[in-house]
Amino acid sequence: MCPQPITKYFHGGPPNLRRILPPSKTGVTPTLAFYDGHAPTRHVKTNRIFITPDPEIAEIYAAMHPSGAGVVYLVTPLGTLEPDPDCSQTGTSLQCASAIVKRPVQFLTPPSEIRRILLEDIL
Repeated sequence: MCPQPITKYFHGGPPNLRRILPPSKTGVTPTLAFYDGHAPTRHVKTNRIFITPDPEIAEIYAAMHPSGAGVVYLVTPLGTLEPDPDCSQTGTSLQCASAIVKRPVQFLTPPSEIRRILLEDIL
């Protein structure tokens, strides 16, 4: 019997979370709504949370958090894990009902550097 591959999942969001809940339950504006220029109901799903197996992608979302104090979390997804239908790279972004935070993880790239790069691409 072959062992199953161990997959780690990450989420970038605000500080001090113990559980990741969708914006429809918390009432919080989704991070992408601050940048997308659209109402949260157009491009931003509010009834799901989004996680990734790539910590660098989670870093981008943590760095984008409007508080300026975003955190990358190692999480355990709860509910059915499904592909993000808006993501063109299979397996990069996944959605589920919620997640339990295992622990925060250290950024690989400083958040200020991530924000600088993102703003360069926008301007």
